[in-house]
Amino acid sequence: MAVVLGTLIVVPFLLRLPLLERRGFGPDEFEHLHFAWSVSQGQVPYRDYFDHHTPALHVVLSPLFTFYRADTSSADALAAVFAARRVMWVFAAAALGLTFALARLWRGDREAWAGTLLLAGTWIFLAKTLEVRPDVPATALMVGGLLLALSGWRRLATARPGAVALFLLSGTALGATFLFTQKVLFLLPGVAAAELWMLASRRLAATRGARVRGIAAQAVGFLLPIALTLAWFWRHGALGAFIECNFVINARWPGLGPREFVLRLLGDDPAFVALSAAGFARQARTLLRAEEVARGEPLLALAFLAPVASLLVHPAVTFHYFLLLLPQASLYGGAALVWLADGLAAAIGRRSAGPLSLAVLAILVSVHPLVRFARMLDGSNWHAQEGIRYVTRNSAPWETTFDGFSGLGLFRPQAFYHPFQHWHTLAIQTDAQRRHLAEALRTGAALPKLVFLDDYLREGAPPEVTRFLERHYARTGLEPIRARTFDNGLGWWSDEGPRYLGWVRGQEKAPHVLFGDGWRDPGVEGGVPSRRTRTRSSDLIVPIRDPGDFRVIVRAKADAQGLPFDVELLANGVPCGRAPAAPRWQEYQFLARQRDLRPGLNDFKLRLVPSDAAPEGRREVAVAVLALHRVDTLSGRTVDSPTPRARGPQ
Repeated sequence: MAVVLGTLIVVPFLLRLPLLERRGFGPDEFEHLHFAWSVSQGQVPYRDYFDHHTPALHVVLSPLFTFYRADTSSADALAAVFAARRVMWVFAAAALGLTFALARLWRGDREAWAGTLLLAGTWIFLAKTLEVRPDVPATALMVGGLLLALSGWRRLATARPGAVALFLLSGTALGATFLFTQKVLFLLPGVAAAELWMLASRRLAATRGARVRGIAAQAVGFLLPIALTLAWFWRHGALGAFIECNFVINARWPGLGPREFVLRLLGDDPAFVALSAAGFARQARTLLRAEEVARGEPLLALAFLAPVASLLVHPAVTFHYFLLLLPQASLYGGAALVWLADGLAAAIGRRSAGPLSLAVLAILVSVHPLVRFARMLDGSNWHAQEGIRYVTRNSAPWETTFDGFSGLGLFRPQAFYHPFQHWHTLAIQTDAQRRHLAEALRTGAALPKLVFLDDYLREGAPPEVTRFLERHYARTGLEPIRARTFDNGLGWWSDEGPRYLGWVRGQEKAPHVLFGDGWRDPGVEGGVPSRRTRTRSSDLIVPIRDPGDFRVIVRAKADAQGLPFDVELLANGVPCGRAPAAPRWQEYQFLARQRDLRPGLNDFKLRLVPSDAAPEGRREVAVAVLALHRVDTLSGRTVDSPTPRARGPQ
C-alpha cells in the first residue's frame, strides 16, 4: 500500500521539475519577482513602491539576485525566474511532507498516505504551488504550525513536559506565515477558539496553569517575528506605510466573491471535495468525546472550519486562498478513503485486505489528476520568455517601464509608485494619484522607455493616460510591448546624433534604436559599452521622425578570426552600402535615401557578408554607436564626414 501511494505522490512531484520551465506564467509571479528584485536593489517596500503583500517572500527571494545578473543578462533573467520556481517546488515538497506528518500524528500511516495523495492531486495545489507566490511557503509554515500545536496539545493531554516549547515554535511558524500572507488571519480565529477550548476542557491532564503557559508561549511566538519586522520598518521610516498598505488598503481592496471559486473547486476535484466533506462529517459526530478532545480534534476541526467560513466575508477571494484549507481538508479526505477501503474489505469478507483496497481506491481517485497533470506538460511559456528577453535587450537596467499587469518589466524600475496599473490599483488610488499619472507623462517627469499596453493597463489607466500612450508609444511587434519612439511630445528629439547600442548612463534622452533578432546582451568591449551581433544578420529598429537623406555611421569592431568579411547595412530592405570589416574600432559609413525611409520605426539590418576567401567559423562585430547625419541634398556633404568611406550608392 505504501509503495503504491508513495509512487503516486513522488513520481508526479518529481515530474514537476521539467514542468516548472514550461508552464505558463501568472502575472502574480512576475509581480512578486519584481518586488524581490526591488528589495535586492535596496528599496524599502511600501515606502519606495506600493505593495499590499507582507514582505517575507520578497526578502527570501532577494538573495537570488546575487547569483543571477537578472537586470543585465536575458539568460540570467530567465534563470532567476526558474530558480524562484524551484524554490517554490521545495516549499511545496515541505507542505506535502508536513501534511503527511500531521496526518500521521492525527490518525496513522494509512491516513497520512491517503491524505497526502489527495492533496497533491488537487488542481489548486498543483497549479498554485508551481507558481512564485507567498502562499506556497505560507502553506508549509501553516501546516507546520498546526503540527507543532497538535503535538503540544497531546503533551498537555497527558501532562508530559515540552508542551510550552512546542507551542512557542507553533506560534513562531504561524507568525512567519503571516509575514508571507495576511490571509492566515482568516485561520487564526479557529486556532484561538481551539486553544480556548483546550483551556476550558476537563479532559486534559495538565494543570490550568500549564495550559495558560502553553497558550501564552504560542502568542509570544506568533508576535515575535511580526514585532521584529515592524521594528525594521520603523527604523527605515516605513512603519506607517507598512500598516497603510497591508491593512487599510487591503480592507477596501476590490475583488470577487467565493461562488465561482467554489464551483471551480467542485468541478475540478469532486472526489476530493466529497471525500473531505464525508470525512469531516463523520469525524464531527465524535468531536465532543473526551478521548477526541484529548487527541486535539478541536484544533484541526476549527482550523479547517475557520478559513471555510471566512469565504463568506473575504473581500477578495482567489484560488490560492484555498491553500489555507486544502491540507486540513485532505486529512479528512484521507480518513474517509481509509474508511471506504476498510468497508470494502469487510464487504468481501477479508478485513486484512484493507491496505490492498486502499491502494486500489488510491489508483482510481488518481486517474483524473494524473491525466490533468499529463496535459499540463504540453504547455508553453515561450511568448513570456520572448517578452522578458526583449525588455532586457531594449532597456537599460535604470530605464523605467510602465505596466498594467503583464509583469514583463520585472527586472526594471517602474515609472510610478504603483508598479502595476490595473483596475484594482485604479480603485484604491486617490484622485491626486490618478492625475499624477497623466501629468508626469505629459511633462516628462516620468519617461518610461517601454510600456506594456495590455488589457490590464487599458482598463486601469485613466483615459487621458491611455490616449497618451497610444500617441507616443509604437508597437514593437511583440505584444503588449510598446516602445517610446521620440520625445513623448516634449520637443527635444533630434533624428541626428549618436545612438548608443551599449548601455551608457545619461543618454536616456538621446535618439535611440531598438533591437530585434541577432544581438547579444549589451556588454563592454575594450572598455567601450557596446553590443555584439549574434548572427550574420542582426536587426535594428531605428525611429526617424523626419526622413531625409542620411549618412549612417556605424562604429564597430570586428572579430579577427572571422575575417575577411564585409559589413553591409540595409534600410527597410534596401542596401545602403558595404565596407570591409576591420579588427579594430572603426567607423563604417553608409547612405540611406529619403525615399527608402518612413516616418516612425524603420527596419535596419546589419549583415556580415563573407568573402570567397573567408574561413569557416563564427563572424561577429561589436557595435558601439549608430549615428545619422542629414546630407545636404545640394552638396551631398554632411557637417562632419567620417572616414573610411564605405562602398555603396553615392
